[in-house]
Amino acid sequence: MKAIIIAEDFAGMRAQGAGLAEKAGLEWDFRPVRIHPFWSRFPARYWPSPLRRVDPIRIPEDTGLIICIGGTGGVIGRAVARREGLPVVQIQNPRMPVSKFDLVIANTHDGISGPNVLISRNALHPVTPQKLAVARAEWEERLKQDARPLLSILVGGANGRFSLGQVEAERMADGIITFTKRNAMQA
Repeated sequence: MKAIIIAEDFAGMRAQGAGLAEKAGLEWDFRPVRIHPFWSRFPARYWPSPLRRVDPIRIPEDTGLIICIGGTGGVIGRAVARREGLPVVQIQNPRMPVSKFDLVIANTHDGISGPNVLISRNALHPVTPQKLAVARAEWEERLKQDARPLLSILVGGANGRFSLGQVEAERMADGIITFTKRNAMQA
């Protein structure tokens, strides 16, 4: 069966949808929600005729499931699922009644419940031990230098819940400097 993942085009949302689809053994394709100007200023749950507020989302005939992520993705994914007569799974708090979805998968911090709600301790993702082993084999020689620890940093950005500004950047820089000084002594 094929699943279509519908969400705003953020890597984290795409990863959650891919994680669910791959774990379920489904082929999947991603359809980004591209909001028309003006409408991006308002929460999608308040849009009249939501499918008219975004670029068209086409669904192949062999699609058996819609997976949507986030508030905007949930509004659009649910509307597409209704239009196509397909079941819909929502990842994250949809910020609307959970009864509008066949299944909702949310984190504990979302604070939602219902007979169709599954709570996950962590965000869904497509990382598996097998994928990590392949990456380790590919990168091990390149990254092996000596016995000193290797530091890597993955920096995201501001979102609806967290900010990434000067204070946060200074805190990260302090941590990097501390790590570097501590490990330079070991060399």
